[in-house]
Formats: sequence, structure tokens, C-alpha cells
Amino acid sequence: MSKHPHSLKRIKKHRKNKAFLLNLFSEKCIELTPENYSEICRQVDNQLLEHCKSNIRSYQMARIEFAKYIKRFNLSSNQYYPVPAAPVRHERSLPLQNIETLKHGKKVTQFAQNMIAYWAKRNDFSPTQSLGFCLISSILFNGIYNHAELQFFLKIILKTKKFQSFLNLNHMVTLEIPNRNFGNQRINDPDFSVSYTKTFVLHDIVKCWIYRLKHQKFDLFSDIEDAEHLINACIIECFPEEKVRCKDLLKYGFYYTQFLKNSGLDQMSICILKNEIYSSSPLEKQLEAYFVQFEQKHTNNIKVENTCENHQNHSRVNIASDIAETLVEIRQAIRAKNYKDQLIGLYSRELSPALERLLLWTILRSKLTETQLNCLNQIIQQQKRFERKLIRADFQPIKQSSLNTMFSQFAIDWLMATQDRDISSFSNADFEDMYGEMLLLKKETTRETLQKRLQEFHHKQTLFFNAPTVDLDSLIQVKICRTALISPHIFYHTLEQLENTQDISIQDKNIFKLIFILGFRVGLRINETLNIFVRDLFISEDAVILTIRNNRNKNQKSYSAYRKIPLHHLLKADELHTFKTYSQNRKRLLKERLCCINIQKLSSPQSIQI
Repeated sequence: MSKHPHSLKRIKKHRKNKAFLLNLFSEKCIELTPENYSEICRQVDNQLLEHCKSNIRSYQMARIEFAKYIKRFNLSSNQYYPVPAAPVRHERSLPLQNIETLKHGKKVTQFAQNMIAYWAKRNDFSPTQSLGFCLISSILFNGIYNHAELQFFLKIILKTKKFQSFLNLNHMVTLEIPNRNFGNQRINDPDFSVSYTKTFVLHDIVKCWIYRLKHQKFDLFSDIEDAEHLINACIIECFPEEKVRCKDLLKYGFYYTQFLKNSGLDQMSICILKNEIYSSSPLEKQLEAYFVQFEQKHTNNIKVENTCENHQNHSRVNIASDIAETLVEIRQAIRAKNYKDQLIGLYSRELSPALERLLLWTILRSKLTETQLNCLNQIIQQQKRFERKLIRADFQPIKQSSLNTMFSQFAIDWLMATQDRDISSFSNADFEDMYGEMLLLKKETTRETLQKRLQEFHHKQTLFFNAPTVDLDSLIQVKICRTALISPHIFYHTLEQLENTQDISIQDKNIFKLIFILGFRVGLRINETLNIFVRDLFISEDAVILTIRNNRNKNQKSYSAYRKIPLHHLLKADELHTFKTYSQNRKRLLKERLCCINIQKLSSPQSIQI
């Protein structure tokens, strides 16, 4: 047996779990009789669910242990109690990807893509359509491939009056359905009913439809009994030319779910729902803030009322519906092929200050062509957004998918924190307090990533909106990146080769030597070393400071790479004197060259005519 601490910890945890299961089974089996067998099994199952929480694997293994215990109990007490059903993972064999599956699976995949595109374009869904799409989503995204399970899930939705529990994060739904294929088939006792329990976590897309159903009237649902008829009616009504039906979805839905891993889903929506939930607010408010998940034709107010069925005081969402609609338009524009033109078109409209800043940041993070940049400059000048042009803006282009993720990381947080507040009058303390609250709402594992995104976002605000500088590094614990530096052997070998090179002047050799020494002592990246300009050096009588930052021709990996390095602590006296002399001479030559260029322009014939 291994004596590694991790191994010992796992063994200790395993023994503790075994002791818990044996204690539970023995306590329950003392009261076991043929009359209460089903009830005892149900109590054990409920306690196993409560003990394992969201760990489905542990729950499955506990069910197997319970089945083994009943077998041993039957042998020791000479009883004939049915062995409990096998866990969910034994419910069916793994799907085979044969020719028939490929043919029908591709049809289901195409249907799913058309359905998602249909959801993106429309918002006027009837209650029956919402319920139908909820059931279809439970098949495609929750893995319900059994008609009995689908029918049972429909009854749960129709009989549940309060939907708040469905909107909780990681909400688990338990389905108890008679199973003829598993259990002890040799005992045909009418007093025993063999059943199994299937537990699944509601997918975020299913939650969205349940949320919509919560805000719709349920009068039309009194006559609904068959899930298959409801799904087929929804498909025929919304997709008249579609030939896929409920039976096809139940039989081949696994192809879309398992083999293609839900390709084509709204990844930004899923990211918002899974990772960007406020720790201090329910999922419901997040849905109201980001998605237009309510009937617009029934809402005349600017803000949406929360029509919970508990008839308590109505609560209002934090973000107005017009802002939510604009967010949806931005989200759809980012996913489009011509997303840059669409974003510029949205920026030309009248927006709130917070939305204007978010949208401008999103545009600047994409790589604009010269035509698009001119169009954006024209909008800025005509509408007098700010005085500065964007010709020399320090663009840092990223991929479209990364833009989706980065926009979704803090868009809602920013709008909620700045709504009904004058951002232009914010001080650096106000910004720090706001960013600090946004970071505290995140998990510790994601705070560092969000801090970098906020630093980039605030950098754009300081450039274009005259925002004060903010030290975001102090808001979270600084983490040092460990990296393998160049070895001393290679460094000294490089200096030796430099000394042996004949076609370089002594002055250039000395400067190259200083650069190699600085690179070795400071640990600069190659890209950072090549990106150093003369203006990045601050030279005074007693100090020489090198600033590592983005320049127009080269960008760093991120704005977190911005830092100042005091060179006077790293160089010897003679090295520092040589470096200061060289830098000052370079600055003097640059100034003389600029003066010559300006004199030539002034003395040219065109300038005289003007």
C-alpha cells in the first residue's frame, strides 16, 4: 500500500464512506418488512442523494453497494427481498455510431441548429411553444431519451406551481419511474414494485424556458397530457418544412449531445449562466438582466415586474428593458460574420454612458480595417463623443471567440454597478470600490482573469474618457509567474561570442553587452526587449527607469505586463554611465532629426503657397 499523503487521504475518505453506508443500511434493514420494503428503499435512496449531493458517480456507487447489501441480507436471513435496481449508468448500452445513426443524427443536428437560430431571431413565443421548446431542450441538452421520463418531466412542470427552485444553480430533478428491465426478475411478488431513480441537473437552456413559463399564463395547460403530441405540434407550428418528430429526437438526440458536444450553442449565454452568476442574487435576476425572457407585448412598463406566484411585494429588476435589449443586440452582433460593421452601427445610436464605453471597448478589441476605422472616427466627430481621434489608438486585436468571452465576463457587472450613476465624475477611489465589489462576487479562481480584463477595460477609459488611473493590482493578491530563465552558461557564452565578433564597433559592442546584461538580470521576454524605444527610458541625475509597455508597432501579451524597472539598481557605475550617455545621445539625435524634418516642411513650395 502506498504511503503517499494523497493515497492515505483517499483511503481514509473511502473507509469513512464505507462506514457511513454500512451504518445507514444496517439501521434501515432492522425495520425491514415485506410491507414497508418499497418505502425503506425510497428512504435509503433519498439519504444517498442527500449525502452525495451533486456527485452522481458517488451516488451510483452507493446504489451498487446497497444492492450488494440486500443480497447479503437475503442470504443471512433467508429472505427473498428483490435486489434494488441498477444505477443510471447501466440503464442502456452505449450508443453505436452506425450508418443509420449518422443519417438520422445529422438530421437532428440540423434541426437543433435551425431551432437555435429561430430562438435568436424571435421572442413572441406562446405558452404552448415555450413548453414545447422546454421539452425539446430537455431531450437535446439534458439527455432525456426515454418517453416515460419525458412524460414524467412534463408532469413535474405542470404540477409545480412555484418555479423558483428550478432556477437555483445546479438544481437536481429526481425521476422515479417503474423499470421493467432491471431488478430481480425471478421473484414475481405482487407486493413488490421494482423502480429506479434517475437524477439529472437542469441545463441552463432548460432553465431559460422554465423562467419564461414562470412569467406566462398557465390556463392553456389544463388539457395538456401527452408530451409527444405537444412537441410535434410545436415543431409543425414553428418549422412547417421540418420532418423531425419527437420519436426521432428521443432515439437520435444523443448524437447531437454526445458526439458533437452541443456545437452551435450560444456559448456566451451558457458562460453567463454557468460562471457569471451573482453570489448574492438568484439566477432569476441574472436571466432578467441579460436575456429578454419575457413577453414584450404584455409589458408596458420600462422595467419588468417579477410576477412570482407567492403574491408578495413585486420586485423590479436592476436593468431597464431597453438596456437589456441593447445587450442582446451586442451579443448577437459579436457572433455575426460582419461583427465589426454591426458593432460600429450599434455605436452610432444614442446610448447610455455605460453602454457607450462597453461598446467602444468591444470595438477597439477587434481588428478594424482602415475603412472601418475611418467610419468610426467619423461617428465620433459628428456626434462629438470625445475630442481624440482613433488613428493612433493602441489596438490589441483578439479572436472573435475571445471577444465573446471577454465581453461576457464583466458586462452585466459593469452595467449594474454604474446604472443611474455619473461615471464621468468617478474618482479613482470610486473606481477601485466598484472594481473591488465586482471582483469579490467572483470565485477566487477567476478573480485574476477578471482583474486583467478590467485593467484593459479601464486603460481604454483613461485614454478616451479621461478616467483617473486605478491600481487594480492591489485589489487581489499578486501571483508570481514561475518561469525558467536563461542559464548563466548560455549567457556567458553569448558575451564571449560578442567579444569575438570583428565587424562591430567597440561602442556598439558595449551597448549590446549592456542589453544582454539587462535582459539576463531583469528577465525580459524577447518581445519586450525588441519593443523598447528611447522614450521608454526616464533618465535623471540619480535614476534610470525603464518602462515596459505597449507601443504602436508591437503589443505586449496583456496590459498586466506594464511595469517600471529601476536600472540604476541593476547596473554597475561604469555600466550605468555608458548606458546614460548612449541614451542621451540617441534622444539628442532624434530631436535634431525631427527639427530638420520640420524645417524642410516649412521651406517646401507647397507650404509657401498655403
